[in-house]
Amino acid sequence: MAAPNPALSSIDSPARQQAFDVTVIAMKHEIERRNTIENNLSAIGLRFRFIDGLNYDETTTCKIKLGYRKEMSVKTIQRELTAPEIGCFVSHREAWIQASRKNRPTLILESDALLDSESVEIIERLCNQAAHHDLVMLNYHKCIPSFWKRSAINSRYSLVKFANRRVHCLASYLVSPEGARKLADQASTFYLTADDYATGGYIDKDIDLFAVFPRCVSMSHLADQSTIEEARQEASKRTKNPDKNKASLFRKIELYLRNLRRALLPPSKGL
Repeated sequence: MAAPNPALSSIDSPARQQAFDVTVIAMKHEIERRNTIENNLSAIGLRFRFIDGLNYDETTTCKIKLGYRKEMSVKTIQRELTAPEIGCFVSHREAWIQASRKNRPTLILESDALLDSESVEIIERLCNQAAHHDLVMLNYHKCIPSFWKRSAINSRYSLVKFANRRVHCLASYLVSPEGARKLADQASTFYLTADDYATGGYIDKDIDLFAVFPRCVSMSHLADQSTIEEARQEASKRTKNPDKNKASLFRKIELYLRNLRRALLPPSKGL
C-alpha cells in the first residue's frame, strides 16, 4: 500500500491580479475551518488552492511510508511525534514541493490564519521587491527583531531578521520557489515537527529567513481548537523545573539581557 499524499483542490474566486500563489492546508472533514478561511480569502479577492491534510487513520497506519523516523524523534526531542504532527509535516512538505515548481512566491496558510486587505498589501510589496527572500514569516509565536538587516515595508511594518533562536508556528508564511526547494530537499524523511524543521535551527538548510514585524497575519477563533497542540501536550514527557520561576525579578532581568544580547549580535542567515 502506497503512502497517502495530501490531495490538491482549487477554488478560484473572481479576484484581482495576484503576484503570488496561495495554498491552504486543511483536512477535508474540517468543514468549519475550510469554510471560514474560504470566506476570508474570497472576501479579500484572493485565489487559492486547498491541500487536503492527512487524517488520523492515514497518518497512524503509514508512518514509515510517509518518511517518519521515530528513533530520531526520541533521540532529538525526547518523544515521538503525534499523529497530527506527522500529518502536519507531510501536508507542509507537499506544499513546499508544489511551491518549488512555481515561478513566483507562494503564500502557505494553515486553516486558522486570518488575513485582511493590509495583509495582502504587505505580501504584495514583498513580492514586488527585486529579490525574493527564501522564507518570510507573517505570523509566529515570538519575534525578537535583530538590530541588523532591518528594512521598512511601510510606516508600520518592517522586514527583520530573528534574534531569537526558534520561531514556532507555520500558520502563515511566504516562500520563494528556491526557498521551497531548500525545505523540500531534506524533507523526504523527518523526525521533527514542521515548525521545528523549518525554523527550529536543528537542520542547516541554508535558508534566508526573515519576518514581517509586527505580525501582518492574525489567527481566527479556530486557533484555540488545535488538535496538534492537544496531542502534543498529552504526549510530551518533558518536565518543568519548579525552581525556575519566570515571574521572579531576577528571571525577568535574565531574559531581558539575553534577548538584548541576541538582538545586538549579527543574526544567522536562518534558524
